[in-house]
Amino acid sequence: MHTAWSHAEPGDYAVGDTFSNWNIVISSDDQAQYLKEVARMSAAADENGFSDIRFTVYSYLSGENAGKLMAVVEAPNGNRLGAMLDALESDWASAILGDMAKVRQYEHGFTMNCSVVYAAES
Repeated sequence: MHTAWSHAEPGDYAVGDTFSNWNIVISSDDQAQYLKEVARMSAAADENGFSDIRFTVYSYLSGENAGKLMAVVEAPNGNRLGAMLDALESDWASAILGDMAKVRQYEHGFTMNCSVVYAAES
């Protein structure tokens, strides 16, 4: 099975780059508000020592997850991703997560360690 998705911002990857992701598949009746909450989390992460963490949201266009979103928390390595996941228990992050929970249903989450093997020129 193949799945297509779209995203708002292209990546700036080069062959050989590595990074670690936490991917969360969610469903929401208010996707616009969910995107606002992800933007809040990104800004709060920047303010709390995680400016190297990138937050991106993809929209599934086909497959079993069509109509759902996948939020991606990307870190330069597994240690930084783990630190970010630990920080989700902090006061600054837990308040935002509480607001996110009001507009999304958590479907599935997984982590990945990635290596770029091809990067198209834009």
